[in-house]
Amino acid sequence: MCKRALWQPDQQIITPTIYRGNYLAALKAASNGNSPALLVRTVDFAQLFSLPVDWTSFARAEAKQAKAFMDSTEADERGIRLRLP
Repeated sequence: MCKRALWQPDQQIITPTIYRGNYLAALKAASNGNSPALLVRTVDFAQLFSLPVDWTSFARAEAKQAKAFMDSTEADERGIRLRLP
């Protein structure tokens, strides 16, 4: 099974700027020996965001509508969360 996975094309996950704080907090928690479940959930959500977007033309309008480019600290202060496109 591992050998089969190695031959699959690379899958990239885009971590939007607004979601950066969430990702880093989950990564820090996993690195400090806490359960990696939070990191898995965080990466899963980032994948749900990046999967439907056609990145060949970079759907900037969709990403802006989801507030993906907003600074994560500012978004937390204003209570704004990433929305799926």
